[in-house]
Amino acid sequence: MAWEVLLSSVADGIIGQLGKAIQNEVALLSGVEDELQKLKDTVSTIKSVLADAEKRQVQEEQIKTWLLRLEDAVYEADDFVDEFCTDQALRLQQQVVTRNTVAKKVRTSLPHPFRRHKMGKKIKNIRNKLDDIKKDKGFHLETGLQETKVVTAERKDHSFQREEEIIRREDDKIEIKKRLFDMKTKENIGVIPIVGVGGLGKTALAQLVINDEEVQRHFEPKLWVSVPKVFDAGLVVKEVFKSVGQGERSTENLTLDQMQKDIREKIKGKQFLLVLDDIWDLDNREKWLSLEYLFRDGSNGSRIIVTTRDEEVARIINGPEEPPYILEALDDNKAWSLFEKLAFVQEPKDSIIVEIGKEIMKKCGGIPLVIRTIASLLYSRNVDEWSSFKEKELSTISQYDKDIIPRLKLSYDHLPSHLKPCFAYCSLFPKNHIIDVKKLINLWMAQGFIKLSNHQERSEDMGYQHFTDLLYRSFFEKVETDDFLNITECKMHDCMHDLAMSVAGPQCVMLNLNVAAADEDKIETTTHHMSFNFGLRDHQSFADFSVRAKRIRTILFNECSYSSMLRLGNSLDKIDLQFKFLRTLGLSGLGMETVPDSIGRLKHLRCLDLSFNSMKVLPESIVNLHNLQTLDLSWCRSLEALPDSIGRLKHLRYLDLSSSLMKVLPDSIVNLHNLQTLDLSYCELEALPDSIGRLKHLRHLDLYRNPMKVLPDSIGNLHNLQTLVLFGCESLEALPDSIGRLKHLRYLDLSSSSMKI
Repeated sequence: MAWEVLLSSVADGIIGQLGKAIQNEVALLSGVEDELQKLKDTVSTIKSVLADAEKRQVQEEQIKTWLLRLEDAVYEADDFVDEFCTDQALRLQQQVVTRNTVAKKVRTSLPHPFRRHKMGKKIKNIRNKLDDIKKDKGFHLETGLQETKVVTAERKDHSFQREEEIIRREDDKIEIKKRLFDMKTKENIGVIPIVGVGGLGKTALAQLVINDEEVQRHFEPKLWVSVPKVFDAGLVVKEVFKSVGQGERSTENLTLDQMQKDIREKIKGKQFLLVLDDIWDLDNREKWLSLEYLFRDGSNGSRIIVTTRDEEVARIINGPEEPPYILEALDDNKAWSLFEKLAFVQEPKDSIIVEIGKEIMKKCGGIPLVIRTIASLLYSRNVDEWSSFKEKELSTISQYDKDIIPRLKLSYDHLPSHLKPCFAYCSLFPKNHIIDVKKLINLWMAQGFIKLSNHQERSEDMGYQHFTDLLYRSFFEKVETDDFLNITECKMHDCMHDLAMSVAGPQCVMLNLNVAAADEDKIETTTHHMSFNFGLRDHQSFADFSVRAKRIRTILFNECSYSSMLRLGNSLDKIDLQFKFLRTLGLSGLGMETVPDSIGRLKHLRCLDLSFNSMKVLPESIVNLHNLQTLDLSWCRSLEALPDSIGRLKHLRYLDLSSSLMKVLPDSIVNLHNLQTLDLSYCELEALPDSIGRLKHLRHLDLYRNPMKVLPDSIGNLHNLQTLVLFGCESLEALPDSIGRLKHLRYLDLSSSSMKI
């Protein structure tokens, strides 16, 4: 499970914050330096045995119980240390602003003796609680177990390729095409179910078929829908509606009947091909017929491909007379071909490692996803490590066991500890969710999952390295890349999503509106991260969850029903009391017309997503979010201005104002000295602040389609700028001469502008 790894990450955060506090004399000024040093030593001692505890807790129940006791105390310590450091930093910041003398500054920095005593007592109580738990373990744990080594060397191009690009299941594709073109049906629609265990390549095969040139010419339109885990005809209709080209957000104000009517019009008289990917729990034919009826207006010869793990689902869809296509495991030759390409740096010459590799490959059961993860795990390791893996970890797995999760977990178990929480956290996303990589890294940063080894490293760069390390191991799949071949979007294979949910346990919980009410029972006292898929139930409120779990750090809304939006608006006013330890708050797409002042009192908050909402202004209290790193206000089409004192957000690194009505930026924005990304695309800006060049750490500036006529000369002072987008700035007449000083600029887009170069 990953919760003990999340615990290790939290412990790292405590040690790091305490180290900085002591080094920066924050503790000395507060009069509690000794107590903080003792707390740091205690947490460091506990951290040193967590790796061994993680390994042994599976077999030893007493260690698991000890870890559960430890967890609450460590999270309490982390929240206190974060609050302490925040308060001290704010006090020092205020004193610097008043420009007092050094002597007066030190004198006024010292807290009142009573407050100092209370603070010291609180630290001591936390340390004593941790000490008692540490002493009470009653078993020996090894300290400082060696970390798994991360291979970051450049790999061959095929390491990012999907298995259908490497294996080419030509025989299977030919058979599916025969059924598409030749099958005889009573109705004008024919359905072809593809059945196979998870990770076998059903989705990959369907993609091969739909991308085939002959299929592309024959069918129009071609639609692809990833089916929710709990089959819901209404949700499937919504996804089909999006797939026929109606846009991501256009379903909000439409009824189901309106969407169905539009779909019928789009496919009427056309020979369409629809892929319904990954149907799970279709339990009766009436459900299927209610969905199939929607497509009856397609012309004769229209086809639906269904992928499923369950042969019973195929029987419900087609009945016993029309057998499904059973996708078989890879034969040994194809399996070895895939394994060999991913496991070896170069053509293997050592017959011993080849022999071991073939034995390992057989235990993969011919399942491409397992082959990819195991082969990637063994990449660049030596013969002894291969042999040890075969004799120890792999010996517990049967070659004929159809359950894929134990095999995939072998690869997870070998991840370095800093990558495990990054992966487990992704269980908060719905299955088949397209993940924005930059936003994912921002989420990891907010939770403290990204650790830097020196001051020269950037959290964003290290976060991308974490992402690519997981991608190399097939925990993610590439979806989109930018002009520099950086991966901008990814997703998780549904089996990997199952694994993420398994290892995250109750720490990370996604609640689905479209499942049984018992789903909310997954919230436990150990839950720290929550996401809501499709919103809240009629009887639910935020307060219900704050009673069960006291130290929630993440709340994300993936999609939300309109009724949920209305109830959410009423419950946000007390969010600072109910969830005061939040690090991440994602309220995207809730239709909010006002943002409550209470959000500005979430002093631990690092990441705030208010995108796709309807507010005109932000509350002034938002500038009190001292720790805020990410503020996403994209697609807030009514937003006209930022608070004048936005520059007080000294830790802000990512500010997205794209597709807002922003006409003027407050002058204080140039005080955001840590800002790395400023996205102003599709705004109404006529000018940038003259002092924009003070944003010394800015890497990415996007001014796509803004009506500005000139750029300030100070833009040449953005010495770290790498990307400058001026696409569609039709009023921009010229670039300032200072643009030549941007020595690190890698990408300058002047397309569709009126400038004469």
